[in-house]
Amino acid sequence: MIPPKAQPKAAALPVPPKRPARTIPAELPAISPSELPNLKLQGIIYIPSRPQAMINGQTVTVGDEVGGARIARITPTGVELHYKGGKAELHLK
Repeated sequence: MIPPKAQPKAAALPVPPKRPARTIPAELPAISPSELPNLKLQGIIYIPSRPQAMINGQTVTVGDEVGGARIARITPTGVELHYKGGKAELHLK
């Protein structure tokens, strides 16, 4: 057994900087699809790892922008868009 004086001291770990508290963004208010620019949902290719939608002839994924609206979510039946501080949903007809 090693006497207590001979035991090596553990190196002090650096203290990470304090991060500001994370805030959960407030729910965006719903807006009517009529308030959106002229957007037509033409199709959805739903693969859970990379869903895609066809809007106005353009293939889009989550995070893309079309007509000034950002694609927030794509589900098997519709697309959630964020536009001018609000959210709207387009559904297949």
